[in-house]
Amino acid sequence: MIRIILISFLITTSLFSFENISEDKIETNTHKIHSYGVLSYGLHSNTFHLRNAFLRYNLTPFSEKVQFFFTVKGYRDTHIPETNYSSLLNNLELYDYGVNVWLYNVFLSLRGAANYQQNTDSLLLFIPYKIQNDTEFDSPDIYKNLFPSYAGIRFGFDFSNFIIAYSQGDYRHMIPSGVFAKFLMEDFYIRWVSLFYHNNPLVYEADNLYFVHQLSARKDFTFYEFVFSGIFDITYYTDNDVILRFEEGITYSKITLGLRELYNFKDNKFIFEASIKRNFADIFNIGLQIGTDGRFYIATEIDF
Repeated sequence: MIRIILISFLITTSLFSFENISEDKIETNTHKIHSYGVLSYGLHSNTFHLRNAFLRYNLTPFSEKVQFFFTVKGYRDTHIPETNYSSLLNNLELYDYGVNVWLYNVFLSLRGAANYQQNTDSLLLFIPYKIQNDTEFDSPDIYKNLFPSYAGIRFGFDFSNFIIAYSQGDYRHMIPSGVFAKFLMEDFYIRWVSLFYHNNPLVYEADNLYFVHQLSARKDFTFYEFVFSGIFDITYYTDNDVILRFEEGITYSKITLGLRELYNFKDNKFIFEASIKRNFADIFNIGLQIGTDGRFYIATEIDF
């Protein structure tokens, strides 16, 4: 069963970004390293950014049922155009640390970044969310922040192609928590997540909740040497923002052309984005990304 889970995960997530960092899978290797990050040059702002960088190390010393891990993250900014300020400090910090245990169909994770987040699967170079650092000043307003992830637990049930879980972190009085469910097959998944935290980290108020509800799906089709992919999200936020995301992609000979449409019903805002990227050695991508709001990037994405 463990092999089925692993094979299914690898097949269905071959184009995933960031999920090797934020979510977990059973791995047979004793030592395994994953990384995700984006280094970009914005032609619209004439700025270079190491927008985000994550490095995760997994250790499975005893059996496939116990996994230790730690993750560091960082970024490095240059400047915000036409803004005067003192030099920004380099940023490097421990993002996550802990242990995962699988026992039959039950799993438990005790860790430093416990909370599930919105769906970060994307066919483009940049995920359609902010990871919340100073290098993302030029991200469009339609990009929402990823749900905060703090020290706590995840536990749930893993039935080969179906996962259901609960996560809860602890940060002052925010108590971020959520329910996660995912059904996945060889070339398809459907994902649901409901996330909550208390808006005021200083004073606990039971009726003062911030929430995110999201339904996502992805389907891949193989036709000769071409892979056609589609991703769909609909996300509802506390402030009545409803954001619709569509992505379409074609992959041929390690070259991926990706298109993205984002629409916020509340603000009546729409952005169209496109990227083309070339994969090298299943480790990194080099390409371009543009948006109808005037952003134009040359970027390198590390993703393995």
